[in-house]
Amino acid sequence: MHEILGSDLPAFSNYEQEKLKSGLNFIGINHYSSFYVKDCLYSSCEKGPGTSKTEGFALRTALKDGLFIGRPVCSLSLSTLA
Repeated sequence: MHEILGSDLPAFSNYEQEKLKSGLNFIGINHYSSFYVKDCLYSSCEKGPGTSKTEGFALRTALKDGLFIGRPVCSLSLSTLA
């Protein structure tokens, strides 16, 4: 990780490191959309979301051969519910 991100990695204080060692007692995951992901560290990628060093060198897209993953769904924006 240090080789890839270098100084972009965050530094943690001793207190923060100790808090991280205690672990998690809950992880909640909401899934709203899916993406295809391509490794851009060892493969050539055009510029796009995720391809930079700080984003993890992983190109993400919802399209493959011009088609979206799965069927589109109807969703309302929260701003229209006022």
